Amino acid sequence: MKTGYLSCRLCGAETNCVELTVGLCPACAKIKADELAALHRCFDRKLAEGDAGAAALAVEEIENYERLYGVRLAAAPSVAAMRAAVGRREGRGA
Repeated sequence: MKTGYLSCRLCGAETNCVELTVGLCPACAKIKADELAALHRCFDRKLAEGDAGAAALAVEEIENYERLYGVRLAAAPSVAAMRAAVGRREGRGA
């Protein structure tokens, strides 16, 4: 392996280490960010529909996804903030 190049932890592509994001090549990082964004949209939709149970499940999926892949959307609310929103929807307060 050449100095300064590492393998992407998902696809194995040899990538300049300055281009890696949490060990992911740019292509894999984009895929994972897009998938995480879809989970956030699901959470938003379920919360807006008043389905607190489904929104809570979406929060769990988001938390697990963030932990597994080490990615987080910078402008997205934290898992704690999403749980608080579900709690307010369920009438438990924040």
